[in-house]
Amino acid sequence: MARGSRFDIKDFDKALKKAEDALEQGMRNGLDAVRDDWLESSRQITPIATGKLRNETEAEVNGTKLDNLEIVVTNNAKTQDGFQYAHYIHEENFGGKTPHNGMEKKFLDKPLEKNEEKYKQTLEQEIEKQVRKAGW
Repeated sequence: MARGSRFDIKDFDKALKKAEDALEQGMRNGLDAVRDDWLESSRQITPIATGKLRNETEAEVNGTKLDNLEIVVTNNAKTQDGFQYAHYIHEENFGGKTPHNGMEKKFLDKPLEKNEEKYKQTLEQEIEKQVRKAGW
């Protein structure tokens, strides 16, 4: 006669859910820290004439689940007549001028390029912190 066994995996299921929640929280915390640093670093090297370009730089963490979280950094500064000033400076040869005094044409891109390893470490540390906190 064949014999069967049943396994109760409710506790294991709960532990996996807790681990997933910890991973997501760690990723969110890490992305928040990266976002803040990236935004501040971008503002520090944004060309400044009136301050509008620097003040219009924004960043947010988008997404709801672990597999679609992302940081979006934008600058939509326009002149009074609607000219896309931010795009012109960032993408269109800086108006033919050379940035000076530590300012950068690619003020949104440079901080990410410069700090990529630091940002990866920040994400890893925040994820590890949350996972350990959850008991893993």
